[in-house]
Amino acid sequence: MKRDDFLKHVAWTGTGIAWSLSGTGLFSAGALAADGGISFVQISDSHIGFSHPENPDVIGTLQQTIGAINAMPVQPSFVVHTGDVTHLAKPAQFDTAKQLLGTLKAPLIVLPGEHDVIGTSDAFFAAFRRSDAPQGWFSWDQGGVHFLSLVNVFNFEIDGKLGAEQLDFVEKDLAAQKKERVHLEVTKAQGGLDSESSAAIEAARPHLEHCHPGSGGKVAVQVTKQARATYMSIVPGESLDPTQGHCVLEALSTVDLPETAGNVGGPAVKPSGFTSLITVSW
Repeated sequence: MKRDDFLKHVAWTGTGIAWSLSGTGLFSAGALAADGGISFVQISDSHIGFSHPENPDVIGTLQQTIGAINAMPVQPSFVVHTGDVTHLAKPAQFDTAKQLLGTLKAPLIVLPGEHDVIGTSDAFFAAFRRSDAPQGWFSWDQGGVHFLSLVNVFNFEIDGKLGAEQLDFVEKDLAAQKKERVHLEVTKAQGGLDSESSAAIEAARPHLEHCHPGSGGKVAVQVTKQARATYMSIVPGESLDPTQGHCVLEALSTVDLPETAGNVGGPAVKPSGFTSLITVSW
């Protein structure tokens, strides 16, 4: 990185971004959801120890960010600092950073950046070593999501590669994860979707697989096509919880159901109206 580019980069160091998991299984930046779903805040590049005109008060910037996170009405599931905690990997810089980050209300995860391992990684590990990550990389499950935390700065001089040992960890970790499969069943009613169209809504399966409650379950969705609009609603009593039902509706909304119905058993002619039942089970 050129010096001018670096100075522009550190001008916004220590700021944070909030990420929330949507019903379709994708994380997006924005306000944290208040529905109990998983969310986290990412902090990066606090560069404690930097003292140039571009950002003469990196400690103040990080304090403001921490204050804003602690003031959130809905606290994130965790806060992750994604590296360059310090500017020159000095023990005193790590001490300051640890004291500041220790004031967060939410659980904290700290990953090293290249500035945190200048010369050696000893000072970083002295401040932020995890008992479950003696080598720096680890994985965990939270809120139905499997997370992997990897480090590409230990061999930064050779293209920032993860290395064979870490890649082996990733392969074994992911191989051990259980894959939930979704069963889709479409019931025809009043000339609408039928069982033949189950294959046509396969596009929604990857999204639906993020909606499973963790211990099996079933959700029934009624689809009603009228002249100018298509409506979907959860059949009362079928959904295990509101969050799961909302997730299923959001996933099915990725499919053009009127178009699907029009292609079932004949030419692509969209029906003027129909009612069908889609059952999603795990």
